[in-house]
Amino acid sequence: MRRAILGIVVLLIGGAVVNVGVAWWCAVWNEELGIRVVEPPPTNVIAERWYRVASGSWPSPPTDSHLSQDSEFIENNTGVTYQKSPGADSLILYVFKSSKEDRSDMQWTEWYFSCGLPLRCFEGDIFSEGNVLASPGFVVPRSEKNCIRLKLPAWLTRNNSSNRSSLERVCPTGPIFLGLFVNTAVYALILGAIFLTLSTLRSVIRGWRGRCTKCGYPVGESAVCTECGAEVMGVRKS
Repeated sequence: MRRAILGIVVLLIGGAVVNVGVAWWCAVWNEELGIRVVEPPPTNVIAERWYRVASGSWPSPPTDSHLSQDSEFIENNTGVTYQKSPGADSLILYVFKSSKEDRSDMQWTEWYFSCGLPLRCFEGDIFSEGNVLASPGFVVPRSEKNCIRLKLPAWLTRNNSSNRSSLERVCPTGPIFLGLFVNTAVYALILGAIFLTLSTLRSVIRGWRGRCTKCGYPVGESAVCTECGAEVMGVRKS
């Protein structure tokens, strides 16, 4: 009984490790694989993702990609981009407001992304808020939530034409518990099936060679292994 429980625990730990590896592989190589489907997201998803990081100074979430201008010469530009791939999803939301009166170009951006197979099990956010004109290089500093950055050798990616020896990729770390539980169970079952298949194949090969199927000790004509005491299959008892 203890051995069975220990085996289940080991398989679950192995399934969890494989789950993390597969999920982060999807996050790292999602851009490199180039398999993406762009489609409009549900409206409630846009608001939910936007308010994950929005503070009191943020405007209302964008509803679509459009460009407008009001009587005070304030230009509003909003955008929504939703991309899906086999192992990762990303939702990019932004609101840009340019005022000619106080010469401010305010920009709010939220990038939500998730990864995992067969279900999404990790999620993270990269967001920014600030005046583009007052930012160094006209790039608003970004903040990250539930993310980890990994440095990878450039030769591991398709973008290896640059002179850089390594490239950074962002992996989400925020848990999606349903995906974590389901994926871990699925990979644990797969690992268990692999181990059972290899164990059965090893026993069959040992039997063909006239060895004990459990310990591999030569048994000859004996119906019981003289090394471990296990019953030898295929040998008649006297």
